[in-house]
Amino acid sequence: MCGKRECLAAKKKLIRVYLKRAGRLFSAMLNQAKAHRNRINHFELKNAGMNKDQWLAVVGVGAQTRVRLNIGKKDRAPAFLLHSSDRQNKWSDGKNDQERQLTGDGKAPYAGALPPFFG
Repeated sequence: MCGKRECLAAKKKLIRVYLKRAGRLFSAMLNQAKAHRNRINHFELKNAGMNKDQWLAVVGVGAQTRVRLNIGKKDRAPAFLLHSSDRQNKWSDGKNDQERQLTGDGKAPYAGALPPFFG
């Protein structure tokens, strides 16, 4: 058993260790996502011996879907800033093609499901 001050100090130290570990993990995940995005952005169908007619893009629309995700800081640490307004479905009532793309299948947003080499 430890005294109140000692236990509090031990808890704070443990929290710092876990926050540091979480920061490293989050940074590694962001680096992996960046590398994957670079691979996808540089992929060309012709280099795979294919064209658009040979590729089936499965893209869901018409469901309330998170179409934005902001990352900011909370208590000096990176945090996802989640807002209800970031979940949208403008497929049927969008004013233009760009606004209509603010949709998805409820899990993946339209913009994230449509491969860049398909455009």
